[in-house]
Amino acid sequence: MPLAFAYQMRNAVAHGYFKVDLEIVWKTIHADLPGLHLQVQQALEGLPSENGA
Repeated sequence: MPLAFAYQMRNAVAHGYFKVDLEIVWKTIHADLPGLHLQVQQALEGLPSENGA
């Protein structure tokens, strides 16, 4: 599940301090975030609008 991986990545970055591998973070940004962004956009499009339209 991509969101579970994102949560784990957040914890590693937030609490790993000097143990964070910046190459892995950089690759994740470029390889995984575009797909996650698309999934979030699609999920938002599926939600009812606030104005009821």
